[in-house]
Amino acid sequence: MNQYKDLFYSFHYDEIQGFDEIEKVARALSEIPTDFDVAELQKKPGLDRYKRMRASLDILPDKKQALGLEAKAHLNKVLPSIKPEAEDTNHKPHEKWSFRPGHIAFNPALGRLNELKTLLNDYFDFQCLQAGDFLYPPGGFRLWHTNKFDLESWFIFFVDVDKPKGSFFKFIDPDTNELITHWDEPGTVNIFRISSNNSDLLWHCIGSEDCHRWSQGFSIPDNWKEKVL
Repeated sequence: MNQYKDLFYSFHYDEIQGFDEIEKVARALSEIPTDFDVAELQKKPGLDRYKRMRASLDILPDKKQALGLEAKAHLNKVLPSIKPEAEDTNHKPHEKWSFRPGHIAFNPALGRLNELKTLLNDYFDFQCLQAGDFLYPPGGFRLWHTNKFDLESWFIFFVDVDKPKGSFFKFIDPDTNELITHWDEPGTVNIFRISSNNSDLLWHCIGSEDCHRWSQGFSIPDNWKEKVL
């Protein structure tokens, strides 16, 4: 287990008792859609802008600007539910996946994570909520963000890569402003807490150097340590 304060925990599956079936189901999700083309992903913002966005992970974020972008993205996500005539920017009804800046997101409506969610619900005796299902190609990324506008909770992310230490999860210690880099290994479980309190925001980003990185996230109960540690 790797641990940084009470902010971030990372486990290999064999370090968590009773996770054998969960590992089997989670790692079976590590697939590359046959119709995915990384060149199309890079074309979406334009190749030069894509490269600038990727390079921004190497420095501390402009927090005011990044929070503004995050708030706008959150509004775009929830607007169709409160204003039916608004365009849904998440997924088209039968779309298996869709482009995001630097990565792709699988459509939760198609039930790709249903079996994994059921296993987690049983394991924690808790209704875990799906928080994302992503694929980062080589050179892919997720920009600096906090999830401030999402559910305030502990989250578990199942991470798989096709090359050890080929991608990373970076975060900023809210107390010291120190930049921490965690390099990914195949078949790992990351756990961290998301807060909406401005003084406790966990700024984080994801980047792939030269591998494919898959991650599936869910909310978990506050007492998760009783089961996992």
